[in-house]
Amino acid sequence: MTKLKNIVIYGAGGMAREIVYLIEDINRAEPEWNVLGHLDDDPSLAGKLLNNYKVLGDFKALASLPKPLYLVLGIAKPEIKEKIVAKIKQHALQIEYPVLIHPAAKVSHYSLLGPGTIVTADSIVSINTKLGYHVFLNFKCVISHDALIGDNSSLMNGVVISGNATLENKCYLGTNAVVLPGKTIGQESIIGAGAVVNNDIPAFATAVGVPAKVIQQRS
Repeated sequence: MTKLKNIVIYGAGGMAREIVYLIEDINRAEPEWNVLGHLDDDPSLAGKLLNNYKVLGDFKALASLPKPLYLVLGIAKPEIKEKIVAKIKQHALQIEYPVLIHPAAKVSHYSLLGPGTIVTADSIVSINTKLGYHVFLNFKCVISHDALIGDNSSLMNGVVISGNATLENKCYLGTNAVVLPGKTIGQESIIGAGAVVNNDIPAFATAVGVPAKVIQQRS
């Protein structure tokens, strides 16, 4: 019998609970993971049960968990994901970041998925795409051929990234946003729900609407 691998979810919100649900579905198809519980930096959550999984504490609890240990980020905000990974690296903790793919997702074996990437149910990752570290694809996302998704980006339900499009690092795309072929979204930009990106979007921008227009430019 294959020994299950220990995994902990950083975060205790809705997305983190959905990731546990994803892991349970993976285990139903083929047992692989032993979910130890959640971590969260909100001290009021310590010891709380979330769908039968305990909040084990905050960042400091990582050092005492059994090794080898896998960790997945149950957090949507790209900048927070980046900070947590940087902190783990700074403390030289022996943590591994798995790629989690729901059994009902379709991922081409010609594509590259970076450590920590999560592909949820009914999403499609087509041929010759590249997803960076800690990319999150929520339900029913479509990543078309030759697209590039940068590190720590989060795509909510039903996002469509067309062929040859590029998302630079730490982008956040709201539900049902669409990026047309060949377009680029600059780093740390936010695309609102339902927006259609038919022109390149600069870095540090917030864009909404059909077609998407920049309504805020951050420095």
